[in-house]
Amino acid sequence: MVVRRVLVVEDDRGVREALVALLELEGYAVEAVTDGSAALPIIDAGPPDLVVSDVSMPGMDGFALLARVRADHPTLPVLLLSAAFRGPLADGVDFIPKPFDVDHLLAAVERLLVACPPSP
Repeated sequence: MVVRRVLVVEDDRGVREALVALLELEGYAVEAVTDGSAALPIIDAGPPDLVVSDVSMPGMDGFALLARVRADHPTLPVLLLSAAFRGPLADGVDFIPKPFDVDHLLAAVERLLVACPPSP
C-alpha cells in the first residue's frame, strides 16, 4: 500500500495541528508549515501528493502559493481553505470553507488524490 503524502500550509497553530492529526488518523504521511514560503522548498524537493493550504496567511498567501505550484508543478492537486474566499477554481484545485466540516474535508482530499496518481 502506497502512503500518500500531504503538505499542510496553515498559519493558525490550532487549525494546523487539527489538520495534521485528522489526516494522520486517515493514514496519510503529513508535513506541515506555517506559510507558502516555507512550503516551496518542500514542494520543489519532491512534491507531495496533495497540498492543503489556507488562503489568508502572512507572507506568501495561499493564492500566491497556488500560482507557484501551478507554474512549477501543474498537476499537483491543491485544496484551499478559507473563511473569506468564495469562488470558482481551476481543475486540480478544490476549496473548503472554514470552519470546515471534517467529512467534507476528507471527501475533498480523497477526491483530489483519486484524480491524481501517487508520486513515484
